[in-house]
Amino acid sequence: GLSVCRQIAEEHGGTLSFESVEGKGTTFRLDLPAAREEDLLDAEPQASGPGHPAVPGKRVLVVDDEKDIVELITRVLREEGDEPVGVTDPGHALELVRAEGFDLVVSDMGMEGVRGPDLYAALAARTAPRLPRMLFVTGDILNGRVLDFFQKTKAEYLVKPFEVEELRQTLRRLLGGGGA
Repeated sequence: GLSVCRQIAEEHGGTLSFESVEGKGTTFRLDLPAAREEDLLDAEPQASGPGHPAVPGKRVLVVDDEKDIVELITRVLREEGDEPVGVTDPGHALELVRAEGFDLVVSDMGMEGVRGPDLYAALAARTAPRLPRMLFVTGDILNGRVLDFFQKTKAEYLVKPFEVEELRQTLRRLLGGGGA
């Protein structure tokens, strides 16, 4: 995790450092350059890109034990006019999957207790023979079991950390917004 954080900081012209004092703990420091006005204008939310027009109103379940990831994905979905339900408790997500219908389920692969493949299995059992679309997000792409799961199920996935525009385009494609 820290090496990924450092890489992201450096890609944005910043640094990540730490200071550790035995018995007192460790302090991490992230320094990023201030944004320029032209950078902020470029960062304005945009409609879906070419080939993936928005098809608003889709119900999407977002499941990740990282609150920030849930908030990011649900924000993107709301901006596109969809109806996201975000949860950080995979057990609660499993209950929702069993009780409600969703057009798409976005799930982390590695969570405590209920994992992404567990949600996949619950959806398959509840909705056979037509499994709703699923998108997995994972930072564990080198794990053999994860790769086997993706190969066996042909499930869609994004590797953390991902770009917001990559997420937006993938969501539009999976929610029927056109394109390949």
